[in-house]
Amino acid sequence: MLNLLLIANLLVSAGPQTSFIIKGIPLLSYSSQTGVGYGLRIGLYTYEPGEKEYKWNIYGQFFKTTGGVQKHRIFFDYKSPLRVTLTAEYNKALYENYYPDSITFDVPMGDTFYTYIHTNMFFRGVARYGIGFFMLESQNHSIEIRSNSALDSLKPYGIEGGRINGLQGGIFFDRRDYEGDPTKGYVLELSYGLWFGKDYRFTTLFASARGYISFLKDRITLASRIAYSVLPQKDVPFFAYGWNYSIQPFEGLGGRNSVRGYPTFYHMSSKKIVVNNELRFRMLSFNFLNSEWTVGSVLGIDAGMSKYGRSITGFVGGLRVMWGRDFIIALDYGKSGEFSTLDITFDHAF
Repeated sequence: MLNLLLIANLLVSAGPQTSFIIKGIPLLSYSSQTGVGYGLRIGLYTYEPGEKEYKWNIYGQFFKTTGGVQKHRIFFDYKSPLRVTLTAEYNKALYENYYPDSITFDVPMGDTFYTYIHTNMFFRGVARYGIGFFMLESQNHSIEIRSNSALDSLKPYGIEGGRINGLQGGIFFDRRDYEGDPTKGYVLELSYGLWFGKDYRFTTLFASARGYISFLKDRITLASRIAYSVLPQKDVPFFAYGWNYSIQPFEGLGGRNSVRGYPTFYHMSSKKIVVNNELRFRMLSFNFLNSEWTVGSVLGIDAGMSKYGRSITGFVGGLRVMWGRDFIIALDYGKSGEFSTLDITFDHAF
């Protein structure tokens, strides 16, 4: 996939107390499967004097391809003693991966045999106060099966799709110096969730620890994470197995936010553990458009293990273009023994 990111900025002043910055990125991509992709992400960020991370932020993203893929989002985040984050998103994936964890087929990995068409709409609201948080979410899933595919052969529970609603609560103990681009500190997270719908009812448990330590005047940062996810019940819809139910849910095993070098949802398991280690290098800093910019790179190794003892390891090299400390354009190339992946997206992987 070829991606092109173009950047525009507008800075206005609201007196001595607050600054407003508009950050926008037109998006262009190409894939032999999904065609030419085009879109835009644009948002409004507000900053208090001397602060490098926003006070509140609202952005919208529009993205679609000539082949039918769509990814649209509206996001709002307000940082205060009672922090509120709202996300509404519409996704249509023409080649969502379905690699069953406990069964193998005589079909090469990476074949469209392991894919299906998945449309997902969701709304998520998160409220945080102190170290506690509460999350409310509603998802609607539409599943289209490819004939003679892995999904068609196995017909797992949840193949009809449908709506699920979730209530999650837990602790989020955050001691990072910067949330978007930390150089020191740690985060401890523990959450429990109850999910229910017309045909589904299951619980989730997630625990993780992240740590950051820097050297050479913060030019090199060692970042590490370990995360553990459990879905205790048997009757869980298959499309729920691939997620880790944290305050910022992420995929796995496999995918840009878990084990790079493997396809997203490579092992969709009821129990999984993810371990990540990165060295982040801040190579060049400069001022542009009234803002501080940094160009950096990443070297790392990711690993994961699923319920049935399957383990995977991927190596990653990446580039970062950071607009301040809270707007990060990321390119990651992942390599494993079976696959290679290239992702151009936003934010650090963890």
